[in-house]
Amino acid sequence: MDWEVYYNQNEYCMLSAANPYVYYISFLGPSCLILFVNLTVFLMVTRVLFTPRNVSSKKPP
Repeated sequence: MDWEVYYNQNEYCMLSAANPYVYYISFLGPSCLILFVNLTVFLMVTRVLFTPRNVSSKKPP
């Protein structure tokens, strides 16, 4: 593993809370994406479950 990728010239981790933009983008971005995908799937499933079915009153022969 190359540790130089995670550190810059000042020898601190680039994902630390010292740099709030990188910190929030790296953690909140993916979590918001996952939340959006989960909400979309939940709404699709809920729509299918609550859509009334067409029930025929005819008896099969």
